[in-house]
This record gives sequence, C-alpha cells and structure tokens, in this order.
Amino acid sequence: MNRYILSGMLMVLMGLTQCRISRPVVENIRGAEEGLDGYRSVCGRRDSVESVTISRVNALIHIQEERYEARLILYHRFDSIIFVSAVSGGFEVLRGTADRDSIRVIDRINKIVYVSSIHRNLGYELPVTFKDLECMTNLYGCCGLIEHSGEFKGQDIIFDLSGDFMNKKIYLDRESFGLSGFEFINTRSNEYFTGKKEADGGFRIFSNFIIDAFELEVEGGERVYNRKMAVNMEFNRKRYDVIKIQ
Repeated sequence: MNRYILSGMLMVLMGLTQCRISRPVVENIRGAEEGLDGYRSVCGRRDSVESVTISRVNALIHIQEERYEARLILYHRFDSIIFVSAVSGGFEVLRGTADRDSIRVIDRINKIVYVSSIHRNLGYELPVTFKDLECMTNLYGCCGLIEHSGEFKGQDIIFDLSGDFMNKKIYLDRESFGLSGFEFINTRSNEYFTGKKEADGGFRIFSNFIIDAFELEVEGGERVYNRKMAVNMEFNRKRYDVIKIQ
C-alpha cells in the first residue's frame, strides 16, 4: 500500500495540471508569439509569480481493481514545496508534500505517515524529480529549463531532460503552453511513466512503475496565482505510525 500511495500522489499531481485557469495573475497569460519564442516571453513574467493554487477539483482514481472518488486541492510554492490534499465523503483521506529532498504522505484512513527520499525509493530511482514536477504543475515551471528545449515547426515545445539510463521528455502545447504530454522511461529496467493529452481535452496516464494499472480522470477546478496558504503536515504521533521508505 505504501508504494501505491507514494507513486499515486505523483500521478495525481500530473492530473491536476489539466484543470482550467481562473483569475490569472496577469490578464494576458500568453506571449504575443507561439512556440518557444512565445514561451520565453511568458517566462519574462516569472518573477511576478510566487505560487499557484488549484482547488475544487473532482477526481476519479482507478488503481488496479479499486476505484476512488475525491475532491482535490494542490498548492505549489515555487522552488520550495508542492502540497496536495484529497477529501472523500466530507473527510480528508490523504495529504502530502513533495520538496527537493523528500515526499511525505499522511494516510488518515490507516493512520500511517510515509516518508521517502525523492531520490531513492525501495532501491529504485523515482521516475520524476522535484524539478520535473515543477515543470508539469505550473505554467512557469519549465522557465529554468529553456536550454534543454526545442521545437519542430507546428508541433509541441519539447524539453529533453534525459540522462543516464533515463529518457525524460516533457511536451508543452505551442499555443497555450499547457502540458500536452510527458514520458519518463528507464532504459535499464524498462519501467515507464507516460501521459498524453487526449483530443477531447482529457489526460491519460500509463505506467508500469510500482502501479501496474492506473487511470486518473479530473474535471472542474480553479487555478489562482499568488494566493498564500499555510502548509500543515503535523499529526498526532501517538495515533500514527511512521514508515520511512529507503
């Protein structure tokens, strides 16, 4: 169960990026141009944005034979922390954070707190880093990765972050600069974690990394920039077990 929760949280973060934008920090969020030049123009506004909050998201999560309905909220303070909370039946069932060093998840149903290094998980490299998550959870996340970008005429902007034994590519729509796809493939273990935006606007995620069968559907949601939120990961140590995953 712990491995499902940790990797499932990463996948939920991907799905939340597809929610619509509400009350952006600037009126014209796009640049005057399309493609990579347009994205560079957007990145010129990066210093005016400190955080993004995505709220009121209805989610349907399929993990193998299990099906969960939840209401989600995500808060991302740039270069610092990503927080997600899931509420089902009026009760919070999960909350978690990811930063540059670790992932922490509070499982309120089973009264367990999971802590894992973001660099290693049960002897396997996690398929994504904190910087990868930042690139996929907000419009400005890839601004620091321009040197890894490229494009083909009329197609998506591509960020190639590949390294030893790991093919990593993130695709942004050349007009909206929203996430249109990603692929993380470990060429040594043949484990993969990929996602692609569908023609109907939905987003499908495929993976054989830890979870063999995973599907996430999201609808609704509002995205607001520069809203402050206090992140609280405190818990009653007498009532919760703490599991550290190496």
